[in-house]
Amino acid sequence: MAQEPRPNEPNRDAFEIDRTVAHPARVHNYLAGGDDNFSADRKLAAYLSEVLPDGIDTARTNVMAMGAFMARSIRYLVHDADVQQFLYIGAPIPSAEEVHEVAQKANSGSRVVYVGNDPLVLAHAHKRREAGPLGATAYVHGTLRDVDGILQQAAATLDFDQPIAIMFIATLALVPDRYDPHGIVARLLAAVPPGSHLVIAHTTNDIPIAGMAESAERFEQMLSVPYVVRNHAEVSRFFDGLDLVEPGVVPVDRWHPDDPAAVDEDALPIPIYGAVGRKP
Repeated sequence: MAQEPRPNEPNRDAFEIDRTVAHPARVHNYLAGGDDNFSADRKLAAYLSEVLPDGIDTARTNVMAMGAFMARSIRYLVHDADVQQFLYIGAPIPSAEEVHEVAQKANSGSRVVYVGNDPLVLAHAHKRREAGPLGATAYVHGTLRDVDGILQQAAATLDFDQPIAIMFIATLALVPDRYDPHGIVARLLAAVPPGSHLVIAHTTNDIPIAGMAESAERFEQMLSVPYVVRNHAEVSRFFDGLDLVEPGVVPVDRWHPDDPAAVDEDALPIPIYGAVGRKP
């Protein structure tokens, strides 16, 4: 007999995984070196990458650079900003170190809520919860079209009287202007207290890479979802009213690199902005 779902927990039997249709989270997982993806995801990743210099290696380098930025920003938030709660919008399928793993290594009491809408991510979310890491880890099955629902469910795990880091790693590129992504981010920030932070990694057209525009067009066509590439001013606008952490909105590999001397000035640039801002 199937168990009743917990409060605020989706019925895991209510979702079906279509292996024949690619999904952004699974494509990301494949490019990040994970194995939770299907043939359709791998084929799409190859199709998107064939127009890039060095092909799929370039796509993988970009995805790994985002992951490295994510980890550095979390360590900064835990160690330098005393943030121990994380609301990660656009939950990725496990590949390398995840948000809760990085956060709970930095502080075992860190609390993390993932938000996503892919059934395979949902399945892994239940494994995450059952694994029972030292801190609290939970999952909200939803999209940014339901900000109130996200906040309500996240409140079962996160204390909204204490600082929270809201993280968007690549996710905002999937939210076109007609859905008012800046307004969505502002609503989320309005719900968290001073001392909270916003973390964003976002693809940009300011750093020209051959084939990037065509790759984005292919993404839209094949997945029938928008893929928006924004410039520096548009990404910076998400941080309106916040105190930007130095060095501001910069390529992800230039944001607090672990070893500044190891940054390869001759390497193909990473066309992704990263930034962290604090709510005063």
